[in-house]
Amino acid sequence: MRFETDNIFEARIIERLPLEVLAFAMGKKTSQGSEESLFVVAKEKDCQLIKNFLDLFAKPYFYLSPDLFEDAGSDKRIDNVRFVFELLKGSQAQIFLIPTESFKNNFITPSDFLRQSLQLAANTKIDQKSLAQKLTQLGYRRQTKVFDKSDFAIRGDVLDIFVPQLDWPLRLETSFDEIESLYTFDPKTNQKNSKSLKSITVPSLSQKQSDAKLSDYLSIASSLRKITLLEIDPESVREEIDPLDEGEYQLFQESAQKCQRIIFEDLPTSEGKSSTQRLAFSPQEITPFYLDPKKLLEVLKRESLNQKIVLTKEPEKIRQILINEEVSASFRKVEEANEIIKKDESGIFVFKVPKDFSLNFNGFVEEQLGLVFLSDFDIFSRRLKRKRTEIDETFIASLKEGDFVVHIDHGVGRFTGMTKRTIDEGRREFFVIEYAKGDKIYLPVEYADKIAKYIGEAKPKINRLHELSFAQVKKQIKEDTRKIAKELLDLHAERKLYQGFSFEKAPHEDEFIGLFPFTETACQLRAWDEVKADLASAKPMDRLVCGDVGFGKTEIALRAAYRVVANKKQVVLLAPTTILAKQHFETFQKRFESFSPKLALLSRLQNPREQKEIVQKLKDGQLDLVIGTHRLLSKDIDFMDLGLIIIDEEQRFGVKAKERLKSLRTKTDILTLTATPIPRTLQMSLSGLKDISTLTTPPEGRKPVETIIRKSSPEIVKKAMQKELDHNGQVYYLHNRVRTIEAAKKKIQDYFPEKRIGVVHGQLYPKAISETMKKFRARKIDILICSSIIENGIDFPNVNTLIVADATRFGLASLYQLRGRIGRGQKKAFAYFLYKNLNLGEQAKKRLSALLAAKKLGSGFELAMKDLEIRGAGNILGKEQSGRVKAIGLSHYLKLLNTTIKELKTGKVEKEIDVSIDLPLDAYIPTDLVDNEEERLVLYQSLAGIENLEKLSKKEAELTQDLEVPELTNLFYILRLKLLSKKAEIKNVDTKIFLEPDESKYKKIVLSFDGKTDYKKAYEVLKVFPDLEVEDEKVKINLKSLGGNWSENLEEIVRKFGG
Repeated sequence: MRFETDNIFEARIIERLPLEVLAFAMGKKTSQGSEESLFVVAKEKDCQLIKNFLDLFAKPYFYLSPDLFEDAGSDKRIDNVRFVFELLKGSQAQIFLIPTESFKNNFITPSDFLRQSLQLAANTKIDQKSLAQKLTQLGYRRQTKVFDKSDFAIRGDVLDIFVPQLDWPLRLETSFDEIESLYTFDPKTNQKNSKSLKSITVPSLSQKQSDAKLSDYLSIASSLRKITLLEIDPESVREEIDPLDEGEYQLFQESAQKCQRIIFEDLPTSEGKSSTQRLAFSPQEITPFYLDPKKLLEVLKRESLNQKIVLTKEPEKIRQILINEEVSASFRKVEEANEIIKKDESGIFVFKVPKDFSLNFNGFVEEQLGLVFLSDFDIFSRRLKRKRTEIDETFIASLKEGDFVVHIDHGVGRFTGMTKRTIDEGRREFFVIEYAKGDKIYLPVEYADKIAKYIGEAKPKINRLHELSFAQVKKQIKEDTRKIAKELLDLHAERKLYQGFSFEKAPHEDEFIGLFPFTETACQLRAWDEVKADLASAKPMDRLVCGDVGFGKTEIALRAAYRVVANKKQVVLLAPTTILAKQHFETFQKRFESFSPKLALLSRLQNPREQKEIVQKLKDGQLDLVIGTHRLLSKDIDFMDLGLIIIDEEQRFGVKAKERLKSLRTKTDILTLTATPIPRTLQMSLSGLKDISTLTTPPEGRKPVETIIRKSSPEIVKKAMQKELDHNGQVYYLHNRVRTIEAAKKKIQDYFPEKRIGVVHGQLYPKAISETMKKFRARKIDILICSSIIENGIDFPNVNTLIVADATRFGLASLYQLRGRIGRGQKKAFAYFLYKNLNLGEQAKKRLSALLAAKKLGSGFELAMKDLEIRGAGNILGKEQSGRVKAIGLSHYLKLLNTTIKELKTGKVEKEIDVSIDLPLDAYIPTDLVDNEEERLVLYQSLAGIENLEKLSKKEAELTQDLEVPELTNLFYILRLKLLSKKAEIKNVDTKIFLEPDESKYKKIVLSFDGKTDYKKAYEVLKVFPDLEVEDEKVKINLKSLGGNWSENLEEIVRKFGG
C-alpha cells in the first residue's frame, strides 16, 4: 500500500493519527505543489513535536512562539516576526504552526506591522547614515560582518542585512546614494546565490503589543489564501482565548469556517459520521528491538508497507545489521528526505539525523498508510521503564544550573551542573556545588540525598567550605528537633494513658449525612472513616484533616460534631476570625435545623451581657455546640461536658491560645482543619504520633479556576466585572491598601454607578465587617472592595470573579489561597491577577507564572510551591521551625526529625556514618537510558534516598528488567555497598596503589572503620578470605586475590563485617 496524503486532507475528523505521520504527510503535500496553506493549531508541546519532524521533512515552515514579542528571546522574536510577515504576505503552499497558548497574547495590529516595515527597492535613493539609524530603531544590530538574522553591516557602498523572512543575507550595492542591485549571498563564500531582486521588505523586530489578537491575523490570512486548518485538541483554543473577549473566539470561529477544517481526536468516538467525513487510524506501537535484529528485519521486510523510514544517528551500525541479513536499503542525508517524499519512492530509507535531533519517541507501523517509522530509540534503546517514586522529588526535579542548593554537611552553595570524572579507573557522575571564594565539592550521585534545592526568595549567603557558621546552625536544628520529638512523644504517651470517651454511631446519623448535597469523593469517605474510627476509640482523637480549598473539610467537621452532640457531649469550633466564625455558625445552624442541638456563636461581636449569658449556658450544659474565635479559650470559659474541639487553621491562633489547646489535647478529642498542604514526608515522619487525613480530590462538577494575568488597566477591570455581573454573579475586588481603599471604591462606583458596592478590611469595627459580609452573602452587595481579610475560609458560591490589584505585592502562597475563595460552586470562575509594571521583576514573574501553571484542582498539594509546604511544616512543628526548614532544606530537616523520634522511641542513638566508596567501576545512569537531565536528577535522588536493601533490590528489578547496562548495574552495586558499609560501620571503601619490592604496582582494597576493627568478625572473614590483612582500624586485601568476580567477593566481606 502506498502512502497517500489526499485522504488525510479530505477528511473532517481524524482519529489516532500519530503527529509524526501528520508532519510527514504535510511535508509530502507541500512538496507536491499544493496551492493550499496548512495551518496547524495545537498545544505547544504538540507543535514542538511536529516542528521536530518538519525540520526533517518539510522546510520551510513558520512557527509562532507562545511567548509575548517583548518577552521572547531574539531567536523566538525573529521566528514570530517571520510568521506574521509570511501570514500577511498571502503566498501559497506554506505551513504555519500555531500553539494554542498564543491566543491569550496581545499583538501589534496588522496595519501597524506593515506600516512600521521598511521598503527597499532597486533604483531608489537612500542615505546610508539615516538607513543605519532606521535599522537600529527597527531592532537590527550593526556588525562588522553579517552572519545571523537581525544583523546588518555597512562597508563603503555595500550594505548587508539579514531579514527574518530570507534564508540568506541580502546585499544592497549602491552608487551615489542609489540602490543599484539587491541579491542574496552566502556569507561564508561571499558568493551571490540568487537573481537580482526588485525590492525587499525589512520588517520591524521591535514589536510592541497592542490590542490586536491572533484571531485578527487569522481573519486576514483566511481572506488572502486557501487554507486547510488542522485542529489538534480544539477545546484548548477555547481554554486559551481570553475569557473577557467573547468576540475574539467568535472571530476565530468565523475565520475557521472559511477554511477546510480538520479535527484531530486521540480516541475513537461513537458519533455517527460518514466514512468520507471521519478517518480512523490504528497505529501499532513498536516494542524496542534492543539487540534483536530479527524483529527489526521482520518489520522492514513486510511487503504491505511501501515506505520504511529509519531515523538514526548511527547509520553505520544499521548498515552492518542490514548487510549481515542481505537486506538492501537506501542511505540518505536527511536533507534529501523532501525529494524522496516528493517522488513517492518505495523502499527502506535510512536518514542520518543531526546529533541534537531528539529521537526519543516510539516507532510505529501504520498499515492503512503503508508506512513504518523507526528510530534509534526502537533499534538500540535501553530505556528505563520508570514508575512514579514514593518520595518527595520536587526539590531536585526542578534543579537547574545556577540554582542554590543546601548540602546537609556544608550548607548553601550554588549548583553548577553535572560532570563525569574518572576515579580509580572508574567513570562516575557528580553534582558540582560551588561555595564562596571558588571552593567546590564534587558530590557523587549516590549521595544525591545529601542535597536539596534551597527554598526562599532572598538570595542566600554562601559561606566557604568548612566554616563554623553552618555547623552551628545544624547543631541548633538538632537540638530543636529533639525538643519537638520529645514533646510529640510525651503528648502521644499521655493520650495513650488517658481513658477517653467512645463515641458510638448516633441515631439518625445516616439521615444527617444524607443532607450533604454532593457526592462524596473517595478522599472524603476515607477521611470520614478515619475520623469515625478515632471517635469510636477510647483514646482521645488528635487528627488533622488537610485539604485544598473547597474540598470538603467542613463536611467532615459537621459529621464529627453531630456524632459527639448525639452522644450527649459538647462541641466547640474555633475559627481564627470573626468572619469565619460567623460563616461556620450559619453553615452549622442550617445543617442542624432539623435536629435538636442548641447552637451559639461567641465572639467579640456580642456585647458583654450576651457573652456572659453564653458562657453561663456552656457551663450549665444548656448549649451543645458553640462556635467562636479565641474568646472560647479565655479563663472564664468552662464546659459542663466537653467532648470535641474542632480547630480551623490552628496556625493562625496566638501563643496563649495554643498553650491552652495543648493542655486540652491529652484528654479531649481534637479535630484540626487546614487548607495549607502538609509535606508527605512530614506525614511519614509523624506516622503513629500525629494522625493526618488528606483530601486531594475535587468535588464532582467542580471546575478549575481560570487564571488570567494581565497588565492593569481600567478596561480589564470593567470587562471582568461586567462579564460576571451579566451572569448575575458577584465580584471580589482586592485592593490591599487600607489608606486608598475608599478611593478604589469611588473609581469602581464611577464604572458601575447603578451597582451596590461594599468595602471591608481589617481595620473596621468587627460589627461593621459582619454587617457588610452579611449583606454580601444575601446578595445585597454586587461588588465587594476588600483587603486580604478574605484570604482564609470565606465561602460564597455566587462569587465567581476575583480581581487582585497589584498582585505582585503578594507571595505565591497568598495568591493561591486567595484564588481558592472563588469557584466553590458549579459555575466557571475567573481570577484576574493584575500588575502595574510591564517590566516585572524576575521573582514576580516566577510567582505569577507558577500560579498560571497550577490550574489543576488540588494543585496545592502538587504545585512546586515549597513556601506553602514549609508553612505547612511550621503549622505542625511551630512557626519558629519554618526558618530552620529553610536553612537546611525540608528533606534534611525531616530526616533529622525522623532519626530523633526513632532514637527517643528505642533509646538507641544511630551513628552518623558517611560512607565514601572509590572503586574501579563505571557507575552512573547513561544518557541513552535517560536523556532528560531533570529525570536523571530525580532518579539519582530517589535511589540515594533508599535506606534498606530490600527496597533497593526491588527498585533495581523494576528499573533494569531485562536490560544489560553495566554502568547502571555498577551504580546499584555501589548503592548496595554503601548500605552494607553503614551497617558494618565502615566509613571508607578505597582502592589504593602499593609498590612491590621490584617497584611494580598492585592494588589493594582498603576498608576503613569508623572506630576499631571488630577482630572477632575479622577472624570469620579470614576463614573465607585468608589474604585479608587486619589492622586496628582497617582491613586490606589484594584486588587480584579476590579474583575475576572481585566485586561480589568484596560485597561478601562487607556483609560479614556487618553481620
